[in-house]
Amino acid sequence: QSIIMWVFHQVLNVHRPFAAHPAGSGDTATNWVQTFTVLLLGAVVCFHLANAGLGLAVLMVGFFYCLLCVVETDSFSELFWCGLAAGLLLYVPPLAFFWKIFGGLAVLLWMTLSAWLLAFLLLAWWWRRRYSRLALAIVAPILWTGLEYFRSELYPLRFSWLGAGYAFTGSEQVQWLGGMGVYGIGFLCMAAAAVLFLMRLELRLMAGALMLVASYIPWLSSSIPMAPEGNEV
Repeated sequence: QSIIMWVFHQVLNVHRPFAAHPAGSGDTATNWVQTFTVLLLGAVVCFHLANAGLGLAVLMVGFFYCLLCVVETDSFSELFWCGLAAGLLLYVPPLAFFWKIFGGLAVLLWMTLSAWLLAFLLLAWWWRRRYSRLALAIVAPILWTGLEYFRSELYPLRFSWLGAGYAFTGSEQVQWLGGMGVYGIGFLCMAAAAVLFLMRLELRLMAGALMLVASYIPWLSSSIPMAPEGNEV
């Protein structure tokens, strides 16, 4: 749990990571390193821990928060290559068995799934270039859910694997969120990340800590032994 708290703290401690080094400045290399740190380490670690079946599905909020932070960059090329690399790091490890089934075609499937993440980042980046942080926070849950629904239900491959809501499968939190469905849960996680995205640093860290604590409440309630039925005191 201490490792999880450290990861969550590092993720939430990011605040406008690209503002100090705008594109075209002499610190482009530094900006590139910051982009990879936020996206590849923050987002990828949160995503895999959320899907590891360890009761840490709430870290999906941290994953989404990292995506929103990365959208703040001024560089389209950095966002493109970081988004593509992040997609491969997210989806190749859990879907590595595709190689045994499809051979070289597995690369196309991995790239296809990564393209949806990249589409979200580029569309959100385009929106952020024209409107405020608040506008991005409002649109992000709708945009993510719309893209996830389209890739899962409407286009020919219907590639629904590793959707955000599936991280909660089998977790204790699902007893509270199960009625929302996988798309509703994904929408809620992105909405929570958007709220964190708008907060000041102190409030963001406090809210993140509260989310982690609240995520363990269903586990604690389920672990409390119940009195056998029919035994009255």
